[in-house]
Amino acid sequence: MRTLRALLFALTTAWAGEALAEDKPTILVQVDVGTSGLSADVVRTAIGRELGVATPSEGAAASSLAVKIVGNRARVAFVRSSGEKLEREVELPREVSSRVEVIALLAGNLARDEATALLEAMKKPEPAPEPSAEPAPEPQPKRPDPPPEQAKEASATAPPEADAKGAAPEARAERGPFAWNLSLWHPIAVDGSSEQRRYDLEAGLAYSRIGALSGFGLTVGHLRIDGPAHGVGVAGLWTRISHDARGAFAAGIFAESWGRLEGAEGAGFVALRRGDVDGFQGAGIFASASRVRGVQMSGIASWANGAISGAQGGGALAYARGDVEGAQIALVNVGANVQGAQIGLVNVGGDVRGSRVGVVNVSDRVDGLPLGIVNVVKHGRTQAVAWADTLVLANAAVKYLNGPIYTLVGAGYDGGDGAAAAFALGGRVQLSRASYLEIDALYRYLSDFDDTDSDEDRHLSAARVLVGLEGLGPAGAFVGGGVSHDVDSHGNGSKVRAYGVAGVTLF
Repeated sequence: MRTLRALLFALTTAWAGEALAEDKPTILVQVDVGTSGLSADVVRTAIGRELGVATPSEGAAASSLAVKIVGNRARVAFVRSSGEKLEREVELPREVSSRVEVIALLAGNLARDEATALLEAMKKPEPAPEPSAEPAPEPQPKRPDPPPEQAKEASATAPPEADAKGAAPEARAERGPFAWNLSLWHPIAVDGSSEQRRYDLEAGLAYSRIGALSGFGLTVGHLRIDGPAHGVGVAGLWTRISHDARGAFAAGIFAESWGRLEGAEGAGFVALRRGDVDGFQGAGIFASASRVRGVQMSGIASWANGAISGAQGGGALAYARGDVEGAQIALVNVGANVQGAQIGLVNVGGDVRGSRVGVVNVSDRVDGLPLGIVNVVKHGRTQAVAWADTLVLANAAVKYLNGPIYTLVGAGYDGGDGAAAAFALGGRVQLSRASYLEIDALYRYLSDFDDTDSDEDRHLSAARVLVGLEGLGPAGAFVGGGVSHDVDSHGNGSKVRAYGVAGVTLF
């Protein structure tokens, strides 16, 4: 049923795009669908239908729209003919057809005034109405618009569970008769209705609850702010902020928040934010937010349900459901598409542009330098390699090629009682369709099966130049040489000598 709805919506929006007349006003629309699976043409057509204008992707136009889908969020930027720029971001639903509708509505809300002006300019002037014998009604006085601060406060909404528990919405957070308040255990306080008022200073012992904060709040136990918080809030145990926050906030154990943060927040153990972070978020164990622009750090795991623009780090896990622009540093790093760097034992991403340093790197595509023992690239190439050289008799390995860079992981047998683990990092130049040149550095650690003091383990390394042929069915062959270095595990018996190698490849 969902597939049918998506198909009908796509057909309808496509028909609407073809029906746009040439004399309609034009807004240039550029769409970056990312990894969402949506069609840029369908999104562009839906926007045109919503606004009633032509929406080409190229050409000249007085106004322009840019749509970028990152993870499960869409960012729409509208540039008016005057040069003024408006930008909004919204979270997208799961259904494909609903996603396109939401993007079109968001674009329409941003561009509506400009599109209306363009349409009005193209209309023919209507004849002036004939004068009427009846006197015109007297104009009614217009009620003045509320001040910007009041209008902004009235538009904010608290989380549903806050209203169910009696939390005061922001519009009710009026400044009380006191600019300050002292609380023992709410409502045992100087102001018993403090949950409905805004304060410049709140000081509490066990439990403080206020409507909003514009200044400084300090509670030994639990500090709860039902409205917006601007300034500094500190609690020894637990903070709860139910709306947008601007400033610095800290809790000794647990911090939970809704809305957007502009500034910094931290908790000794866990920091949970059901909203975006513009600034810094940190916790001793676990930190989570929607989208992060800035830095998110934790002792064990950092989690973002949207995109990361900046840096994300965790002792064990750094996870971003959306794209990563910047760096992820943890034992395990996971992101959608990555532009920047991932540093850890295991790095997972879609399309990666930048550097990856780890033991295991997994991705769809890599445009950059993957430094790892195992580099699994979906659109790369994996080969089986076997060779013999002047240091170790028999060797076998798996070779991961990604563009001009490759890594090799394997093992060898010296023909006696020794085995060697092997790793190589190198680069390839394709000489022709069937021939190539490779330069790499190979390292092996040779250890005896019977470990005795009389026969030390050895470090074997070699700088190699290889020439190979491919296209011999599924197999290929290569030969080469270079310089090798051999030293025992105690640094004794160092030997530098010529090195030779010959081998075969599969796949």
